[in-house]
Amino acid sequence: GSGRLIRGGPLMTRPTHMLADGSLVYPDGYDSADLTPLPAGYWDAADFERARADKWVMVRAIRDRLIDAGLHVDGIGTFDSDAAARQNVLGAASAAMAAQAAGAPFEVVWTLRDNSRATLDAAQIIAVQIAGVTRIDALHGHAADLRVLIQSATDVTSLAAIDIDGGWPEF
Repeated sequence: GSGRLIRGGPLMTRPTHMLADGSLVYPDGYDSADLTPLPAGYWDAADFERARADKWVMVRAIRDRLIDAGLHVDGIGTFDSDAAARQNVLGAASAAMAAQAAGAPFEVVWTLRDNSRATLDAAQIIAVQIAGVTRIDALHGHAADLRVLIQSATDVTSLAAIDIDGGWPEF
């Protein structure tokens, strides 16, 4: 069965033989006359597609980590940028726009990532929202570019050559 040592050989994780009905099996327990060894490279395509899918999962994880890694806005400081923080900024920016539309003053005291506090007017909190959206768009854009490269890879070597750690936009 899967994951067993066979006669002191390597750990086998996939069937190595095929029965006449097309079933993939391990050789033990079967008459050798009923078995056909799988050809060399039988699993290569599956391995490549799995490697491609795994690389895309890694890209998305990097993108999501960077989205949540904080947002620095010059002249104000660094904001938290996880999903809850992004929602809070969106709410404050919406309130700021409503206040502007009504001709009312707007001010919010915001706790920054380092727990310092900053007093922001409507224009500043709207600028924070715009900076956050711009950053997320750039990170998604880079991830999409990497996905094109991943999908264009023709073999494991070209897939491995794709640098998923470099080239991310810095803010």
